[in-house]
Amino acid sequence: MKVIDEKGRLFGKVNVFDLIILLALLIGIGAVGYKVISNRMKPLAPTTTYIVTVESLAMPAS
Repeated sequence: MKVIDEKGRLFGKVNVFDLIILLALLIGIGAVGYKVISNRMKPLAPTTTYIVTVESLAMPAS
């Protein structure tokens, strides 16, 4: 059994050109899906962290 027959089909079932188009479509759909999902994971605004130090003052004895 030949890998590509006289009609250009892979294993006599799938056309090589159609297979290339199908793979390109799947890769494109995967890339768009990845782009959409990765944008959802990013925070909308940058995170700002403040550090506050508070010292306790002794109360005067009354």
